[in-house]
Amino acid sequence: MNIEKDLNPQQKEAVLHKDGPILVTAGAGSGKTRVITYRIAYLIAHHNIQPWNILGVTFTNKAAEEMRNRVSQLVGRTINEILIRTFHSVCVKILRIEATYINLPSNFTIVDEVDKKTILKNIINELEFDRDVYNPVQIGEIISKWKSYEFNPEIEVKSEFERNVFEIYKNYENYKKRVGGLDFDDLLLKTVELFKKEKDILKKYQNRWKYILVDEFQDTNHIQYEFMKLLSENHRNVCAVGDEDQSIYSWRGATVENIFKFQHDFPETKIVKLEQNYRSTQTILNVASILISHNIKRSDKKLWCTKGKGEPVKIYKFDSSHNEAEFVASEILNLVHTENYQYKNIAVFYRTNYLSRSFEMALKGYHIPYIIIGGVRFFERKEVKDILAYLKFIANQNDEISLLRIINTPSRGIGVTTLNYLKDYSLEKQIPLYKVLHKVDEISEIKSNIKKNIKSFIQTIEHLKNVRKRLLSDFVKYVIEEIKYIQYLEKFSPEEFDARTGNISELIQHIKEIEKINPDLTLEEYLEAVSLQTSIDEWDSEQNNVSLMTLHNA
Repeated sequence: MNIEKDLNPQQKEAVLHKDGPILVTAGAGSGKTRVITYRIAYLIAHHNIQPWNILGVTFTNKAAEEMRNRVSQLVGRTINEILIRTFHSVCVKILRIEATYINLPSNFTIVDEVDKKTILKNIINELEFDRDVYNPVQIGEIISKWKSYEFNPEIEVKSEFERNVFEIYKNYENYKKRVGGLDFDDLLLKTVELFKKEKDILKKYQNRWKYILVDEFQDTNHIQYEFMKLLSENHRNVCAVGDEDQSIYSWRGATVENIFKFQHDFPETKIVKLEQNYRSTQTILNVASILISHNIKRSDKKLWCTKGKGEPVKIYKFDSSHNEAEFVASEILNLVHTENYQYKNIAVFYRTNYLSRSFEMALKGYHIPYIIIGGVRFFERKEVKDILAYLKFIANQNDEISLLRIINTPSRGIGVTTLNYLKDYSLEKQIPLYKVLHKVDEISEIKSNIKKNIKSFIQTIEHLKNVRKRLLSDFVKYVIEEIKYIQYLEKFSPEEFDARTGNISELIQHIKEIEKINPDLTLEEYLEAVSLQTSIDEWDSEQNNVSLMTLHNA
């Protein structure tokens, strides 16, 4: 690590600052990741700060992994003790340990976005609300905003629509409480609640993490800011790195106000501006500067580079999406065949996901390999979700969400009517759904042949609970064989059989890759890591494909 050689004066200033709050406003392509990793490495190597006293917070697991690797390279040894994770991952770690203080089971289930949508859809149907008015995705976004702002809907809702959303919200929260589930918003909300309620617990983590670094600070929302503020309010050694010009998540509660709030809450803040761009030409920077200058709430900054003027920015207009996509596809071929670019060097951005269709059609027509980032994610594909649901339920029999997914997959003749009988009994007796299955003989409405199938399902689960293999990948293969899932796919989806079995093989390979690094990988560790995956984490930038993605994912 050679700070004098590797960093420009502003980057160096940010890295060498040791104690007290610092705000690094880092323009696009100005080397903010370099600043964060060098700062962490410098704290360890030159100030003898113990790695476990440093917390780095990012927005994707991929970024966290890259930072850990860079810090280890700079320090010259593997640093396993340092915690660089996403907000959600840090909160899961805390809640698993401290769950009992806020009446949570330590083996709580993480409710992903797909399961959240399913739960909300069922609640909306049960309440007999109009699905056109009360769309599960829209309702989920409203609930997320309420939670990110620590908003109390019971006090503040006014319109009939809001009152009905609040009714859905109450049912949703009660359901999660009953099955021991937390969604992504809960992970932060519950951790902040814990810190505010249990001062000794807060002090414990304040003493643990004496230096805190937060990446992409412009994309933090209220609850994430509260989490950071609570952890750092005593030692005040917090480094926030962000750029209000790059804020793109206001629709999910993120606010650039946090950059200005930081300076108010930490008035002694040192401010460093990174304005030298290492990524673009001056022409691109000038165009971007003219566009962003129309933003009202922003600090004054002027990006510059040493790459020279560069090619002019080109703007094309088309009379149809088809013609636009055809032009893009032909331009990609031209870049690859005549200018020695690779497909992986090229990306197509669009405003929203549905706009990808015309580009997909054109790329297919030109036989150009591509990958959609943020489309149907690998871990959200049906066959992958099915296997993961079995694994989740084997790990936690209170996971009703997974139970409802697997009880009739593969088909066991256990349909909606039978499930309603089981759920009604569960609510009436106030016992978990899996325990209801053990009492199925007490439910006279269920036919004897269905009862037999339910008992067979119980035997399968109990058997799988008791035969966990040493290697997780071997156990997963055993589960797939035991439930005869491949045979099920042959009948359920013969036209997609190869693709679906290929995804299952990819799932097993994914586990094997992790086992190379961590041979003692447990089922619970793997399921937690998968639950916290983002679409960007699944993106392999080394695959030679054109990347299609929304501007938000970019």
